[in-house]
Amino acid sequence: MPEFVSINVGLDNPIPICPIPGHSWKRVISNPDATWLCHFKDERTEKSSGKYVFLAAESRIKGENDRKKYEKQEN
Repeated sequence: MPEFVSINVGLDNPIPICPIPGHSWKRVISNPDATWLCHFKDERTEKSSGKYVFLAAESRIKGENDRKKYEKQEN
């Protein structure tokens, strides 16, 4: 359910519309340092630790973030 999903969007990006009428996202944040797009946890179960959805390793944005991270490490 969307109420279990937190999404991470860019500051200048529109918030995606929840696809299920009458429901809304649990939380919407803009954290440019995070590499995850969304996090969800089934709150109906006690043992669920949650799952993250990340960019594909070959995506342009992921590559740029990795490059910046390694440039910082070298300095």
